[in-house]
Amino acid sequence: DWADLCIGTSGFAAWERCSLGLPTFTVLIAENQLDDAVELHNAGATWHLGVADVVTTDDWCHALTWAVKNPDLVSKMSLKAEALVPGWSASRETILDLIHGA
Repeated sequence: DWADLCIGTSGFAAWERCSLGLPTFTVLIAENQLDDAVELHNAGATWHLGVADVVTTDDWCHALTWAVKNPDLVSKMSLKAEALVPGWSASRETILDLIHGA
């Protein structure tokens, strides 16, 4: 796989990352992303840090330190994320083949 952890926003892109089993630290950049942010965080598929303008350097350091110290929990986050969008994960190899030109 290409990445072990992602930093991103919520909304539709967060669901796309879930389909790839990509665990993510999210921040909110638009109010319409709040429901997705909360739902994915509560499901254990993401770690939502809060509103982007309010999240501090200490918040980021805490989250990243947690990820480095808990690779097994990051892996569990990946499995929970992928389980939320099972239809997409079934075609993952096909998508990767298309990206790589196979």
